[in-house]
Amino acid sequence: MSVLLRILAVDSLVPKDQNEKWLALGTVIDTFGNGLFYTVSALYFTRIIGLSAQEVGVGLAIAAFGGISASLIFGRLADIWGPRGLAVYVTFICAIVDFAYLYANTFLSFVLIATLISFLDRGGAAGRTVIISRIGGPDGRVRIRAYLRAVTNVGIGLGSFVAGFALVVDEAWAYQAIIIVNALTTFAKTYANWKMPNFPPLAGAKHEKATRALRDKAFVSLTLANAALATHYHMLDLAVPLWVASHTTAPTWVVAAAFLLNTIACILFQVRMAKGTEDPVAAGFATRQGSYWLALSTVVYAAATYPSSPMIATIVILAGSTIHVTGELRQAAGSFGIGYGIPPEHLQGQYQGVWSLSLSASHFISPIALTFLCLGLGVVGWVILGAIFLLMGAITPPLVKAALKVQHG
Repeated sequence: MSVLLRILAVDSLVPKDQNEKWLALGTVIDTFGNGLFYTVSALYFTRIIGLSAQEVGVGLAIAAFGGISASLIFGRLADIWGPRGLAVYVTFICAIVDFAYLYANTFLSFVLIATLISFLDRGGAAGRTVIISRIGGPDGRVRIRAYLRAVTNVGIGLGSFVAGFALVVDEAWAYQAIIIVNALTTFAKTYANWKMPNFPPLAGAKHEKATRALRDKAFVSLTLANAALATHYHMLDLAVPLWVASHTTAPTWVVAAAFLLNTIACILFQVRMAKGTEDPVAAGFATRQGSYWLALSTVVYAAATYPSSPMIATIVILAGSTIHVTGELRQAAGSFGIGYGIPPEHLQGQYQGVWSLSLSASHFISPIALTFLCLGLGVVGWVILGAIFLLMGAITPPLVKAALKVQHG
């Protein structure tokens, strides 16, 4: 059995270290709840609470801003207070607030609850990020982060599948049951956080300026480059579905097939693709390699508009998604190595708070950039997007070297 698991590359999802097991268990349970909730949330907000689609979009955007501020605040607190206590208390409060969605009945209450949950969720994540760094150390934290990403795909996939039953029932009680289960999974993550070692703050953390990471121009530049690259995460759930429906002859079910391919690839190969990226210089080159694949995928997606045969168009889309996920896995691995490898050990929380802004920023950039480029400009827009990926990948290695010079004088 162990040989089979190793061949399939899923042996990495069953860590031998007890701390890593608790990290993995907490992650899969929590993301199972997330998969449940994300799948039904839009319908719950619109059909049960009675919000418009525009109100939901605006409310979630406001909530996302709350999460951005939390990354910076709680990252600093994780350094000076210690990560476990922060993760436990903040996640516990978040679990309680999760229940509040049962009582949301106005736009204002929805925004307040969503913003508070986003703030607390990112705060708990800041603590867990430092825990991962301290458990794995310089040689193991990228591997741990990689298999947690694989586990995340397992949890969200299972949660999305189970949530389908609530969609079939399509009654208020079914959606409310999902909210309750999601809150319970957050409590479970609280317990998993509590099982972590109680790492003390490292010497020197309290004496550093709270804005040191934000003043690190090279690291901030890397964060911005990573934000531009991270727009690829939204190609599959935004640009590709709309492109398939409006510019190709491929059937719409190919989007679901592409999602499935992406999920399986992340589960099976993320850890393998992260090997060798513990060193930030190597991680910079991995990011550049990932940008090549991402750029190629944009060209292939664009080419799907030309075949008149639905079968050929389907094959092209699936080929594009295969190339896309290859770039995604390599870029994600590079991101882990850069984010962990450059910061001083005693300021991992503060620097990780800044680094996480790249994903937050991509959530705002992507809807506008992808709809304008890929749908507004068509094939030319896809090519421009690919060129942006290439440019961001090209500047990453020299930016990594510049950031390392800042840290080492």
